[in-house]
Amino acid sequence: MVKQLVTTSGQVEDEGIVIPLREQPKCHPAYLSGETNSVFHTYERAKEVLIECTDSAEIQGLVRETMATASQYIDEDDGVEKYQEQRKHPFIVVEGLDATGKSTLVENLALELNASAMRSPPNCIRERRSKFDALPEMIRRAYYTLGNHILTSEVVEKCATRAVVMDRFWHSTAAYAIATDTACGDKTVLPPEGHWVYNWPKDLIKPTAVIFLTVTEAIRDQRLNQRNEIKTQEEKALSASKLFRERLLESYRRMKNPACIEIDASSSKEEVLQAVKKKLKELEIV
Repeated sequence: MVKQLVTTSGQVEDEGIVIPLREQPKCHPAYLSGETNSVFHTYERAKEVLIECTDSAEIQGLVRETMATASQYIDEDDGVEKYQEQRKHPFIVVEGLDATGKSTLVENLALELNASAMRSPPNCIRERRSKFDALPEMIRRAYYTLGNHILTSEVVEKCATRAVVMDRFWHSTAAYAIATDTACGDKTVLPPEGHWVYNWPKDLIKPTAVIFLTVTEAIRDQRLNQRNEIKTQEEKALSASKLFRERLLESYRRMKNPACIEIDASSSKEEVLQAVKKKLKELEIV
C-alpha cells in the first residue's frame, strides 16, 4: 500500500514525490451553463424539458396532461411587464423548510391583511405532484416551474382588488434544485454569491416581498413529529442530511432581486405574525 500524507502547503506527498493538489473549482460544474442544471429562469426552457420526456408512455401521458392544463392558464403572448403593471396590491410570498410555520403564517397574514391566500403548486396540477416528485430532479423542477407560471394570471387578477399571500413560489423551486444538483458537501460547493442562478426569472411576476421563515432543526423535527403524518421523501432527506439542509438554507439566503427577508419562526404563531407585520410596515409594503 502506497503511503500518502498531505503537507501543510496543501500538497500530497507520495513516497517522496510531491503531487500538487488541484484548486477547488470556483463554481459547481452544473452551474457553468444555464442548460446543465435544474433551475429554470424561463417558462420556455421548462416546457422544452418536459416535452423531451419520452422515457415511457406513462410519463408522456402525465406530461401531456400537465402541459394541456398549463396552456389554459398561461398566455405566452403577454409579457411579464404587463402583469407587473396590472398588479395594484402587494404580492407577498412565504418561504421556508417544511415545518417552519409557512402555511400557518400564510393563513394568519391573509386574514390580518384581508388578503387572498394561495399556494404553489396550484390546485389544477397539484394532484400530479407525487408523480412528478418521483421523477428525475430536472423534470420535477420543470413541473414546479410550470406551476409558478400558471399562478401568475391568478395573482394579477386577485391583486387588482386585494393583497395576495403565497405559500412558496420560485425561491423554493430554485433553492431545492440548487441544493440537490450540488449533490454533496457543505455550502462551499454552491455557486458563489452573486452568481446568475440566484437572480429572479425575467418572465415571472416578481413578489413585493419574500418572507423566509427559519427555526432550529430541533424545533423543526419536533413540529414534524407532532403532525402524525407520513414524511415525504423531501422531508426525510431534510431530516437525514445536515449538509443538504446547509446547502438549502444558504441557497435561500443567496437569492437576489428580491432577496429573502429572514424571520425567526421559533416563537408563537402570534409573535411570528407580529414580527412579519412589523417588517412589512418598515418596508412600507402594508
